[in-house]
This record gives sequence, structure tokens and C-alpha cells, in this order.
Amino acid sequence: MDKSSCIKLLLALFALFFFGINDSYALYDQYGYKVGCGYNSVGPVTNPANYNSCIVLSDGTGTGSRCENAAAKAGIVCASWGNRPVNIGYYNSYGYPVCKFFCAGDPDRNFVIGSSPINGQCGSSNGGTFSSAPTTGLCNSGSATTPYSSGNYWYWTCTGSNGGSTASCYANKAASPINGQCGSSNGGTFSSAPTTGLCNSGSATTPYSSGNYWYWICTGSNGGSTASCIANKAASPINGQCGSSNGGTFTTAPTSGLCNSGTSTSPYLSGSRWIWSCIGSNGGSTASCYANKAASPINGQCGSSNGGTFSSAPTTGLCNSGSATTPYSSGNYWYWTCTGSNGGSTASCI
Repeated sequence: MDKSSCIKLLLALFALFFFGINDSYALYDQYGYKVGCGYNSVGPVTNPANYNSCIVLSDGTGTGSRCENAAAKAGIVCASWGNRPVNIGYYNSYGYPVCKFFCAGDPDRNFVIGSSPINGQCGSSNGGTFSSAPTTGLCNSGSATTPYSSGNYWYWTCTGSNGGSTASCYANKAASPINGQCGSSNGGTFSSAPTTGLCNSGSATTPYSSGNYWYWICTGSNGGSTASCIANKAASPINGQCGSSNGGTFTTAPTSGLCNSGTSTSPYLSGSRWIWSCIGSNGGSTASCYANKAASPINGQCGSSNGGTFSSAPTTGLCNSGSATTPYSSGNYWYWTCTGSNGGSTASCI
């Protein structure tokens, strides 16, 4: 074998090794098609993955076959077709039909007709915060799985198509909403703003007065609702206060001047005092009142000398009760009085 033949043989073996056996160094033609993609020598029926590396074209329009129309749309031309693009009846792993063609004098090559791979991409809900599983904004592209809860997060995936990749997505899980709820003071009656029993749940605002009512709200959290609460406003308290008879002196129970404010009880005798109370209202205090009891009246009464005959002024038997004045003479008579005490009457004697 001459030197030229040896060189040709070596080049052929080199090309066979690098372009046929080792796919890492696969040859591509001027159109970007992989030479030998799904080559006839590799069983396409038993191993559709052999066609997965073929270039993917989209469908075209025209009067030719589907394969010819796709090639024409891609701008593939050949000065001398050895075999126009034809469907050889096989499909790759993604279900794309395989088309085979070659120009005269060139190696066989194949392409497939289908859609370009679409990678899954997380949507606007990714990284957000939700109290329940999000239902919108899951994926910008790809098919979303149903979000599921795990710990403090919601998880889902966006599955690509046509061999595209799958994206893993998540959102923060918000705390459960807490609705505001009025407490035990709601519907009660208070003379001043209530400070306890405002809310069973939620945050209470400071009660304020309007008309005959106290108002406040219980604000929910984590998106929970707010409750409006109300309580009746009681009339202002009135304290009992003793009247003008308090501290006075009376022989009988006083009936007037008992209370300046409040409701009076009936005075009763206790020892040397008359006792009564002035009861407040609307929660007001009660006052304790008293008056002194005066001694019983003693009426003046003439004594045994009254009506007698005396040559000089009598000095005894002037009064049975009361205080006697000094008898004095007027005409044929002696005169004096017996003065009562404690409001008692006075008697005139002769």
C-alpha cells in the first residue's frame, strides 16, 4: 500500500472513531444538524432516545409532506436532494415524529418535529406569605402541582414540558387569622368606662363615651375580623348627704331637714339620739345622720298657797311644778307665776 493510501485509511479510521463512536465529538453540518442523529445503524424502535439529540423544528405550511414543510419553514435547501425529508415512522422519547433527509453526496441526517422545551418557572406567589395554600401566581411557565403544607411553608413545583426542566417553588405560611370577639363587659352597665372584660380575643381599643353608651372595638390579627362592642352608661352616682336637722335637738323625731341628697330612712330613737340615714343612688355612698333628743316639757303648776289668805306674802306652797317667781302685792291680792321648763307652759297664781 502506497503512502497516499495509508494516509487516507488513517483519516477514515480517525473520522470513524471521533464522528461515529464518540458522540462527544459528533459532527454537525452547515445547517446545525447532527450528522448521524438516530443513524439507521442504531435501532430507533427499541431506543427512541437515540433521536432525543436531533434538532427540533416546528411545523410549516405548504403542499409538501409534513417533514418537507417543516424543512422549508426552517430554510433548509439542497441543490441536489438525495432524499427529501420524509417521515420514517419513528418517534423520540418526547413523542416527536422523526424526519430523515440527506443531500446527494452528504451523510444521512435527521430532525424531529415538535415544540421547543419549556422550562418550569415559579410564579409571583413564590416567596410570598399566605394563610392558606395559594391558588394563583403559582407558575409563570410549566404545569403547577397542588401546593402542600410542610412546617411553615407551602411547597409546589412547576413542571416543564417538551423535556424542559422542573422548578421547585415555595411560599411562607402565615399564622392563622384571629377574629376579634367582644368580652363579658359587652352589653353591661357601667357608670365609668369599663377596663376589664373588654375582649375575649383581639386587641381592645380604649372605651369612649357617646350618649348613653360606652363604645370600643376588638381588633383581630393575621387578617382576622374586628368586632364592635357596646355597654350601657349608668347615671352618675349620687352620694347621700345629711340635712339641716343633723346635729339638732328635738323632743320628737324630726320629719324635715333630714337629707340634702339621697333617700332618708325613718328616724328612730337610740339612747338620747334620733338616728337616720341618707342613702345614695347609682352606686353613691350612704350618710349616717343623728339629732339630739330633748327632755320632756314640764308645765308650770300653782301650789297649795294658790287661793289661800295671807297677811304677808306666802313663801311655801307656791308651785307644784315649775319655778316660782317672788309673790308681789297688788290691791287685796298676792300674785306669782310658776314657769314651766323644756318648753312647758307657765301658770299664773293668786
